Amino acid sequence: QTFLPLIRENGGRIVNLSSLSGLLAVPFMGPYNASKAAIESLSDTMRRELQPFGVEVIAIQPGTTRTSMWDKAEQIDLRPYKGTPYEQAAAKVKNKAVGKGHRGQPPERVAAAVLRALTAKRPPTRIRIQRKRSSFLFYSLLPFLSDRVIDRKIIEAVWGK
Repeated sequence: QTFLPLIRENGGRIVNLSSLSGLLAVPFMGPYNASKAAIESLSDTMRRELQPFGVEVIAIQPGTTRTSMWDKAEQIDLRPYKGTPYEQAAAKVKNKAVGKGHRGQPPERVAAAVLRALTAKRPPTRIRIQRKRSSFLFYSLLPFLSDRVIDRKIIEAVWGK
């Protein structure tokens, strides 16, 4: 709120760092998924409020990126799930996420996207950054898939059902 008058006066840009987790909720990551979905919604709202003043709002949507976050994820305590129906699924999600994190895209790709958002003459409203083309295609198709189809695929991947 403090900087908004300055940004409006000078036609600045706001770049928000979201995540693909804001588009596709993964089990056992509820708070993270929700926070990234909130950034997506906030970016849309801000863009629609500020565009009349020449202010661009861009959401950066990185896929899995090699950061220290994954070192911290290795330390997640799964003991609360021990002996529950969620024990194996929670361990599977944790191990898969940590493995993907260590093999994720370099953070320099995200930095390059931020630079593009800040310097492009007419930046896109969203910049999606992924390592694999197949992932890009999958996330591009999400709006056209039913929730039931997406749920089934995630449940198969996590629970094997």
